Amino acid sequence: MLAQQWGEGERAGITAAASLANYAGGAVAVVFVPVLAGDGEGLLRMFEYQTWAAGVLFVGMGTWFWIPPLEVDEGVSVRVAVKVRNEHLRLEGTIQAYSNERTEQVSMRKWRRLGCSGLIVGLTLLLQGMNQFILSSFGYTSTQAGIANCIYQATSAIVGVLVSLKIKDASGVRTTLRRMIFWGGLGYVLFAVFASTINEKTDEDVSGSLFDVVLVYFFMAVLGSTLMGALPLILLSCINIVNEDSSYSVSENVVSGLVYIEAMSLAAGMTYVTTEEEGMVNVLVVGVLLGVGILGMFWEDRNERKEKEKEAKGVI
Repeated sequence: MLAQQWGEGERAGITAAASLANYAGGAVAVVFVPVLAGDGEGLLRMFEYQTWAAGVLFVGMGTWFWIPPLEVDEGVSVRVAVKVRNEHLRLEGTIQAYSNERTEQVSMRKWRRLGCSGLIVGLTLLLQGMNQFILSSFGYTSTQAGIANCIYQATSAIVGVLVSLKIKDASGVRTTLRRMIFWGGLGYVLFAVFASTINEKTDEDVSGSLFDVVLVYFFMAVLGSTLMGALPLILLSCINIVNEDSSYSVSENVVSGLVYIEAMSLAAGMTYVTTEEEGMVNVLVVGVLLGVGILGMFWEDRNERKEKEKEAKGVI
């Protein structure tokens, strides 16, 4: 709704600001809630404040009524209608020219991409909720683990928005997303190696080591700014992929909903599992699943490039 008020060039930035705002609030809550609500009475007082704040925000949603409707000139409407009609006829002829096998391949490719995207999003949400628990199991104090989780969420919001503001088209979304996912995957591998080293130390050695504390903060900043920061780009990429080479348009809400259904189901199920396992086991399980999602995404890129090369040569 908001993105329609601006041009295509601002779409990525608007989506990032809207989708990552929640994690900026989560980063603040991780730090301030333990300070402001150190006991049961303080926690109840915090809930009371949240209730009043929620009421104010609900009333504030009334400002949405001031968002002006899109004004479209009648002449433009006619031209757009003709253009859409011609495009529809062109696409209809193209689809009829394709074989049933080709159409099925394209459809399966879209579903595989949605699956890989939902897997990556689900794991980033899992880390958001379980970072503090996992890091505490390695020996970090509750405060240290809380700060690390705050850094993870804060960097995702800051870097995600800043990067998305520079993206102006679908090609930029795709290129930037692949880079962020690649560096995020590499960062997670290094984090897993680091976790295996501190797993052999005592809790006192880990929490008392300035090097170990600073290094885990660094890794959380890397993972937050790359993996979780890529969330809006993943959603935009899925929307572009689903509506690519299609004679009809699937709404953004439907595509995003499909991704989040998989992501939230995965995050909920994995949250239950991870609470029963040791920290290193959780790191490895998340790493394996993350590797499947990232490799699957790049594998689909490879297959798509091959198909386009064959099309260019007239094989297909």
